[in-house]
Amino acid sequence: MAYESQGTINYFSAYHDYFWRWADGGQVIEFANEKTICYREDLTGLLKELPKTTSFSLGTILLMLSACKDDWENVFNAKEVLINLMPFDCEDRDIQEGAEFNLKGEAYGFLSLINQLPKTYRSELNRVSLLQSVFDALNVKGYHMGLLPILREFNSGEMDEEIFNHSKPFNQKQLIQDLAPLASAYSIFKSAESLENKIRTGLNAAPMPVELIDPEPGYKDLLDELEKDEKTYPVSKLARSVIASLNIPMYLSGQSEQPLGGVSDLSNKGSYDKLLLSELAQDDALLTARLANNEALYLKREASPDQKPQQLGILIDSTLKTWGSARVLAIAAALAFNESKLPNQHLKVFSLGGKDMSAQSLAQKEDAISLLEKMDPALHCGQSLAMVMQDFAEKQGQYIFITTPYFLKDPVSAAYYSKIRHQLKYLVTVSSEGNISLNQLNKRESKLIRELHIDLNELLLKPRKIKQDITQSALPAIFQQSPFPLYFPTSKIRLQENSIYQLQNKKVLAVSIDQRLLYWSNEKSGAIELLGSVVKGKYCFGEFGETPFLMIIPEEKKAPVKVCTLNLVDCEATVSEIKVSHHSVREFIFISPFFYFRAANGITMINPQNRIVIPVHDPSTEIFENHKTLSPTARTQIKRQINNGYSVINSSKKIFICSAGKLFSDRKEFVLIKEDFFWQENRASQVEWRRAIPQQNLTIDHLPQLSFNKFVWRGGNSAIMDSRGLLHLKSNDPAIPEVCIVMIIDRPTACWSSDGYVSGSKYFTGDFTPQQLKPSEFYSRYIQPFIDQLQ
Repeated sequence: MAYESQGTINYFSAYHDYFWRWADGGQVIEFANEKTICYREDLTGLLKELPKTTSFSLGTILLMLSACKDDWENVFNAKEVLINLMPFDCEDRDIQEGAEFNLKGEAYGFLSLINQLPKTYRSELNRVSLLQSVFDALNVKGYHMGLLPILREFNSGEMDEEIFNHSKPFNQKQLIQDLAPLASAYSIFKSAESLENKIRTGLNAAPMPVELIDPEPGYKDLLDELEKDEKTYPVSKLARSVIASLNIPMYLSGQSEQPLGGVSDLSNKGSYDKLLLSELAQDDALLTARLANNEALYLKREASPDQKPQQLGILIDSTLKTWGSARVLAIAAALAFNESKLPNQHLKVFSLGGKDMSAQSLAQKEDAISLLEKMDPALHCGQSLAMVMQDFAEKQGQYIFITTPYFLKDPVSAAYYSKIRHQLKYLVTVSSEGNISLNQLNKRESKLIRELHIDLNELLLKPRKIKQDITQSALPAIFQQSPFPLYFPTSKIRLQENSIYQLQNKKVLAVSIDQRLLYWSNEKSGAIELLGSVVKGKYCFGEFGETPFLMIIPEEKKAPVKVCTLNLVDCEATVSEIKVSHHSVREFIFISPFFYFRAANGITMINPQNRIVIPVHDPSTEIFENHKTLSPTARTQIKRQINNGYSVINSSKKIFICSAGKLFSDRKEFVLIKEDFFWQENRASQVEWRRAIPQQNLTIDHLPQLSFNKFVWRGGNSAIMDSRGLLHLKSNDPAIPEVCIVMIIDRPTACWSSDGYVSGSKYFTGDFTPQQLKPSEFYSRYIQPFIDQLQ
């Protein structure tokens, strides 16, 4: 008999009274208690995918496959079976029992770790990755012929008679051979988390963090630094406006910025705009490789003539007539020129008083603050201007003088200006009205090259809007409640195919425009939010038995397809991923019990219950053509069921308390009428007695697609407008509970307080909420104290 043939028989043959055996004529492998471990076809498919150098015995592999089963201990009674296998043969009884206990115990311990893995890592498709990871972790050395030769013979069926009808006597060597790899793996993996990490990343353990040396502080954008500070934010915003509007010409920076000379050499370093044109003829992969390995060639220019660094001087008039808004505009202009300077220019800023001057840099926020603080009560700066140009000006330097138009009109100051005018490159005049002009000077004339007007009231007096990242603890109190104590109003629902679905029991599911998964159990109550954030993409609902499903094809091509399994009893949604290509999917439908994908390369079926992907070999598209769409009658029925005639307020521009002590959202007044809460239109002239200042949208990480506008009253009381149709009121007095009000009009609404009470329409509160108050009592206990505190 050939070597391979004998090896095939030895590998696949079962042993007398061992933990596994062949059954059903070699089609099934059973555990000792006659429970199925796997089928022959399943086993051969799995062995085929293992590495060529795999040296695991069949017993080792079968033990790991057994551990992949749910509740494997009760199914196979594995621990008792392993412990009762052949005892070790050793003269010293203590040594025998210790070695036997350690080997069997550690092998069983590792099998238990496998069973603790999340089910996805023990599934049929991922068991190969599990076996590969364990084999790789053991790092078995030495030659092994691998499984492919003997697996080929085994699949041929020629050895079936020898393998299935004859079993070998069990021996201690075989037991050690089967259990030793598992015991060794247990010494490497001490927890299911470490084994899961190996499967996902290929690493036996997470890498140790590298101690990083703090880098030297890099370049910081001065305008960004100023913008972060509440005190300097206006001047930063004004400087950006000056940069955009003034549009400083290129020639302001001088002629030396353009490179001189031609090409002198080739280099393997340079900027991409100097890349040799022939390099672009390479294909993308080769060009990328050449760039990464520093093999690409660049043109090298001749060095430009040596130039001494130029001095760029900005002279700012700090005397009386530049105080106020003109001073802020002057500093903003200086910042604009600072942003436009060349690398070889050394900036020096001079603050000019009546007789004194000071020189400084303009590189940090403190420098800008220092310039804003320097003010001199003198009427003009003519004397200090002349002193600077005489004592500090360089011959090749460029100088910009920033002042007001009054300086040029006053005969005394104008006389100083005329003496040094030939040394100036530019003249900038600013005014308190927001006018700014840029003039280029030469020996004979002054040329106006830019002139503009900036609305200082808009830029400086308008309240700053700050984008805030809201933490979990700062969220409205109702966000901490589970389940959510109110039903949601029906908002932003599009009655389109695949985004809304009516179940067989007339209940309704829908994905809203703002990417929320909502559920309506009946027409007498609002919506329940099953998922607050659904991946943006294409949707399709399905229903098998009493379980609804939602299939999602994400817009992002690399994102996996997702299936949501919905539990409508507990109002929960479980989201799973499916490994299937979806970039070319044209349409997809549900026909019980499968979802069908139609793509350019054919049709695919997906079973949402076990997420198995099944290619369809029949290319017929008849199943898609005969699929029924949502009829107009069904749309009307669904619309009536999910909305009883109200409109939802999703945003507000103003939240205020009027002179009569009523809460308003824009022109909608919150009122109490005959034990019902209402938001009703009130166009009568009202004095906004206490108006909240609007802030920029809050950002909530787990609800990125929703809008939360925060309004703050003086004193710290706040209101948050939730785009789902909710208004959250929070007092700065901790004794006053937070309140949430449903924002609908034309129908009675409802409220919730953070101490657990609800009040109002049962459409939003439900029938069985234990802590309910009459609307009049709720208003006097929670709403009125909030308003009284503001008044």
